[in-house]
Formats: sequence, structure tokens, C-alpha cells
Amino acid sequence: MKDLVQQLRKNTGAGVMDCKKALQEAQGDLSQAMNLLRKKGLAKAEQKRTRSTANGRIESYVHAGHRLGVLLELNCETDFVAKSEPFQQLAKNLAMQIAANEEVKYLKWEDIPLNVIESMKTHYEAEISNKPAHMQQEILDAKVKKHLLKQCLLEQPYIKDEQFTVDELIRTVIAQVGENIRLTRFVRFALGEQTHD
Repeated sequence: MKDLVQQLRKNTGAGVMDCKKALQEAQGDLSQAMNLLRKKGLAKAEQKRTRSTANGRIESYVHAGHRLGVLLELNCETDFVAKSEPFQQLAKNLAMQIAANEEVKYLKWEDIPLNVIESMKTHYEAEISNKPAHMQQEILDAKVKKHLLKQCLLEQPYIKDEQFTVDELIRTVIAQVGENIRLTRFVRFALGEQTHD
């Protein structure tokens, strides 16, 4: 049991008692205990999301060959957390996530301009014209949302572990460091690519 507790602590960063309780609840199943701790941590993280984030760091990532680069602003509550390894690793991972996906344009759904949503609806209207009239709006909304969510960073599957979204990754680190963390903005540059506003 002691080895399992140590392994769980190493994987999650959770406290000894939390690890013991999770392992007992999961009847010794390490992966189930990790899921329990993750859910508990995400609930704690949600409570911290309203706190002010005035500290943080600007993270940069330039891909090999210098043809692709990312700048992002990641904020937290204190300078202590901004200098911590989990926070700095999160910033690096987020920059790599943005670099890896050329579709990403927005932080979250609410950031998508209305004219982009309307344009996408117009694009799909012809495609659904043969569907039953009472279902067309629902189908249209679903197609638009599915297409545009791919462009929202927080909704994307995390590239290093696709069972998590980027938002869940951030909430996991919030639970680990005990402070609110907020990705404020980012920009992705690719050589020869035009920026779109």
C-alpha cells in the first residue's frame, strides 16, 4: 500500500492522506484512484477560478527551424506560484499545444466573433437543406459548434493525454498549486501565414 501511495503522490502531486483515501475508495486500483483525485482536484479548482490573477509569465515557444512560434500570457495569483515548476511546465505545455494545432484561433467559445459564427452557419445551410424542416436548426447549430470548437483552445483535447481537455489540464494544475490560473491570451505565428482578426 505504501508503494501505491508514493506512486499516486508522484503522479498527482496530492497529499499523503488524500492518496490513501483515494486508494481505499478505489480498492487499491491505481488508475481509478488517480481519476478520483483528479475529479476532487477539479472540483477544488473550480472554487478558485474567481480569484484575481495579477502575477504570471509570458511564455514563448519557437519550433525547430524557426518557422513557427507562440507567445502566451499565463496568469496566477502570486509570484511564488509563477516561479513554481508546475506553473512553468503548464506554460510550456500550453505553448506547445498551440504550436501543434494550426486551427486554434480562440481561447474559448465566447471569444468567437458573431460574424464568424454567422458565416459558418451560411456555409452549412446548403448542406442541411434536404433535412426535415423541424430538425434543420438543431443540425445547423451542432455542425457549426463542432467545427468552431476545434478552434477554441480550452475545448481541445490535450496533445499529451487526449482524455483531458486543455481546460481540464489547467484545472488540474490549479488544484495542484492551490491558486487560480488563467490563460489570458495567445498568438501563434507561422512563417508566411497571414493573421486573421
